[in-house]
Amino acid sequence: MKNILITGGTGTLGSKLVEYLQYGNNITVLSRDEKKLVELRKKYSQVRIIIGDIRRPLNDREHVSYDTIFHCAALKHVDIGEEFPDEFYQTNYQGTKNVWELSERMKVKNFVFFSTDKAVLPVNAYGYSKGMAEKFLRYCGKPKIYRWGNIIGSRGSVIPTFVECILNDKPCVVTDARMTRFWLTIDEAIEFVLETYDKPANDNPLIHPNIKSALVLDIVDVLGKILDRTPVIKFGEIRPGEKLHECLRTGHDYCIRSDNCDIYSREELKQKLLNYIKGH
Repeated sequence: MKNILITGGTGTLGSKLVEYLQYGNNITVLSRDEKKLVELRKKYSQVRIIIGDIRRPLNDREHVSYDTIFHCAALKHVDIGEEFPDEFYQTNYQGTKNVWELSERMKVKNFVFFSTDKAVLPVNAYGYSKGMAEKFLRYCGKPKIYRWGNIIGSRGSVIPTFVECILNDKPCVVTDARMTRFWLTIDEAIEFVLETYDKPANDNPLIHPNIKSALVLDIVDVLGKILDRTPVIKFGEIRPGEKLHECLRTGHDYCIRSDNCDIYSREELKQKLLNYIKGH
């Protein structure tokens, strides 16, 4: 039985980790969202909760010796980050530093950090703050760093917005017909983490081996077919902090970009999006 701390454990990734790890482990969830902590406790009565803010230095209140810390807490809405870059720095960089320092004091075996494709060649506050956190962690040691694309249905995901717009005959705003993104389901992400997090670390962020990309426009089209509606599409302009295409990895010898990697077929997209809609 392992003692596990999950920061941001009321968010999409964190709460899914609780769901997967609830049996056979002692789980502590740290979050500053009181309402969601109460809801989490009702659902998982055995989980220990802590109201706290990673932006301040952390102390373990009951002297539990954790085997693993899953650091999920983050600010991640790109447009909000462009308005409040200092807040993203405080949470995504300084907060990560505080959690790492706690793990060092407690001699935690596994420190797991969740990053983003936006940390590669960043152009926005979210990407810069996550990229700085990655660099800090790699300088300090060898924690497990997972670099994601878009998690279907997560907080900040455009999928629920598109679904709502299609069902209510409102326009789905697509900023550019050429825009691509990497996509992964929440279960694919968590299963990959649980298969690999306690294996020896290396210097490179871990990327799901089967991640693919899709045009944002194709996402809207497939959602329309699933919902048996004809989406109304409105084209806008690329917003501050947005890119046409994201990168998961770049270097002298290789580059994984969302416009030149494997593309999901329409049938693959349909299955992934169907699973999300059935769950909601």
